Amino acid sequence: MGWANTYNPENRPYVSAGCGNADDPYACSELQCEIALTALTLLIPGGGTVRAGTWAARSGAWGVRATRVATSTTRAANGASRLAEASSSAFRAADNIDDWTVSAKYLPGAGGRWNKWAEGVDIDGSVAGALRSEGASFLPNAGTATDRFVVRTNMGSIVGRRGETFVKVVVSNDGRVITAYPVK
Repeated sequence: MGWANTYNPENRPYVSAGCGNADDPYACSELQCEIALTALTLLIPGGGTVRAGTWAARSGAWGVRATRVATSTTRAANGASRLAEASSSAFRAADNIDDWTVSAKYLPGAGGRWNKWAEGVDIDGSVAGALRSEGASFLPNAGTATDRFVVRTNMGSIVGRRGETFVKVVVSNDGRVITAYPVK
């Protein structure tokens, strides 16, 4: 039970978001609200709609707990902004792929247990294609460098020596490829 399709008798807007509980329909974790606000449409009785930021500002006057919603709205907006910046950086990195050199440890025939590119694969073309792909996933960098992010893309064909079809590319925020290699 949550807010989904719940009408408020005091004429407050209701949200089709699915967070909250039976005791307090306005309570939700920040994560639930953040997920709900990525594509949030707020409905007002009578058929109107209000943008999330406007609703959060107005809802204080209506007595709704707006702090979490406003915070989550800001987080969702910041997340969308960071995603747009990452996408722009990925396209810059793809445009400048000739400035990058693949690490020798990932080349076919190199020693060690590193993931390696398959023989005959156009490595630069695969990396640029992964960065431009509509199916690319943008992930935070697991390392300590905060100025980098990871792009992971299914290339649809084998690009790695052990049958890998995904490419993992670490990209800097300024649009440089740091490293790239095939992954399962």
